[in-house]
Amino acid sequence: MANNPGRSISPTKVKSFETKKEVDEWLFSNPMRCPGALHFEVRNATVISYGIQTNSTQVDKRGQFEDATFKFQIPLQIAVEREIARSLIGDPNFSWVVRLKQFAYPARTIRPSLTVLLLANAEALLLLAIAMLPFVFQISSLVTEKELKLRQAMTTMCLYDTAYWLSWLTWEATFALLLSLITVLCGRMFRLPLFLGNSFPKRLSHVLSLPNQYGKYAISYLHSLYTIGFAFMLSTLIQKASSSIIMGFFIYIVSFRAQASGLL
Repeated sequence: MANNPGRSISPTKVKSFETKKEVDEWLFSNPMRCPGALHFEVRNATVISYGIQTNSTQVDKRGQFEDATFKFQIPLQIAVEREIARSLIGDPNFSWVVRLKQFAYPARTIRPSLTVLLLANAEALLLLAIAMLPFVFQISSLVTEKELKLRQAMTTMCLYDTAYWLSWLTWEATFALLLSLITVLCGRMFRLPLFLGNSFPKRLSHVLSLPNQYGKYAISYLHSLYTIGFAFMLSTLIQKASSSIIMGFFIYIVSFRAQASGLL
């Protein structure tokens, strides 16, 4: 009580009892008045044992709940150990400082989770979705025409295969041209880093490693042209429109998974 850091503890704030039973009886009859109790036992001239009894109920003080472990138990335990040591060694100035230190552990490399990587590379996955979803509808439209015998009817009316495929290519290439342009403009409008890395004519040339100044726009358009040719090829192998949709989404999911795995 006399050696409490900062100021001594007044005797009016401390009560003493002969037995543990008396302590419990007083605590039961005076709830929420005492944060805890100390139980001393002098075993011999060199051994003094003690026990700490604390009230674990959190109390709201000045708008904050105080934890009994950090506000009472640990400081009291340090004080008791210090005073017992001073008493046994006969040095009234003996003291020590108690600190917490992180336990040592071997160095390790923490790999970010797949979710974190996907969120950090959302732009690349978004561009893949923009390019691959039209691919699914291309296969579906081509196979639907074949399933409904529309192509056979046009062939009966002397439509050449060259004209048929060129009409599809012209339509899809024009749509891809507009889609690529809208993608680039939206990327600039929303200021996505992939579209703001350099000047407008060269922005995507780093992705393609193209030496010319049109790489930024070319990456999106060339990929769309590739998917058009791929869709034409698959449409000759599939007979049902429902199967074409399943195949298209399967390829899209595989591509999405491959790109996501490449981010690891």
